[in-house]
Amino acid sequence: MEQSKTQLGRFEVLDSWRGICALIIALFHFQAYSHLTTTSFLANCYLFVDFFFVLSGFVIAANYQARLAEGFGLGQFMLLRFGRIYPLHLFIFLLFIFAELVKVVLQNYLPMDVPAFDSNMHGPHSLLAQLLFLQSFNFYPYLTWNVPSWSIATEFWTYLLFAIAAIYAGRLFNWFMVGAIAMGLTTLYLFSPFWMNATFDFGIYRCLAGFCAGVLCWHVWSKYLHGLKLSWLATNLLEILVTLNVVFFIWIAAWTVYSIFAPFLFAVVVLVFAAEGGLISRILRLKPFQILGALSYSVYMMHYFIEEQVTNAVKMVAKLKGYQLINYDYSITPPAKLVGNTLAQGDMWSVLVICLVLPAAYFSYHYIEIPSRNWFRKIAATQTTAQIQMARP
Repeated sequence: MEQSKTQLGRFEVLDSWRGICALIIALFHFQAYSHLTTTSFLANCYLFVDFFFVLSGFVIAANYQARLAEGFGLGQFMLLRFGRIYPLHLFIFLLFIFAELVKVVLQNYLPMDVPAFDSNMHGPHSLLAQLLFLQSFNFYPYLTWNVPSWSIATEFWTYLLFAIAAIYAGRLFNWFMVGAIAMGLTTLYLFSPFWMNATFDFGIYRCLAGFCAGVLCWHVWSKYLHGLKLSWLATNLLEILVTLNVVFFIWIAAWTVYSIFAPFLFAVVVLVFAAEGGLISRILRLKPFQILGALSYSVYMMHYFIEEQVTNAVKMVAKLKGYQLINYDYSITPPAKLVGNTLAQGDMWSVLVICLVLPAAYFSYHYIEIPSRNWFRKIAATQTTAQIQMARP
């Protein structure tokens, strides 16, 4: 999730879009019985992950494609990408392990839904896959540990494929991207049980399709749309129509075969809002949205850990005190335990979770994301200097 800063300037509105989508994903993952979670829209919001993939391809292509083709090292590129996403992933993974160790102690005194290290999600068998970014290659028939990290893992390997293509494909680069999109979406259409809702099994194909669509977006925008001037009315109509189409698409298409069109829809979103010309763009350039955009990666990576701890605490208090804090969803087997016995309770817990996620994201952004990113940039710069000195006669 690179911030949208390119040689043509920073795409502030796209950063805000990413922040809003990260917050929506956080609400989507929180298993609460609330007014929001009972809507079809929020229940289908897993598709906003595909916006992240498209935007990531757009920004990475803008920042690195030309540089890679001109001699920027593959190793340096991957080092920078590793330094951007892995430190926070590792930090949160260690938080999950710490939480399980705490459960080892507490389960002797307090009721636990699941014993420590004794579930498919938190089993020791999947530790290595998490450390090696392999949790989305169908090694396990379920998601493990920090659920959102599956998408970060697929992005890392997609970065590698992109960089190899940028260095070696030459004039065939765009056709390589088209082929990757076709392969990814065809695989999802033919083999994914829930089409675009692919994570631990076919997640890499989902990421590949969205990322490469974003790369092609950059080519279209930089060559044909950058500097294009539309009237105020046309710009606003485009932004409004695209936003309404996103809501409509998420509402009706998420659990159908039509979900495979998500990368194309979000490609249009990126192309329209890259221009930053309408009233919606003006609103999204306000400081609160800009801050949320800066925190988007931390929000995305931190929220599931916090939500899990809140959920476990609520379930434990409900068992100990007999309070009515849980609602059961009998539409699945076994029934899911939802936080909140009433819609009002669920709303309260949802607000509490967001109030916990945002400060945690602020902390991780300033004390993990930025320092680790700067440290890896220094290493990459040192390698560049060393290579230049070695190349001198």
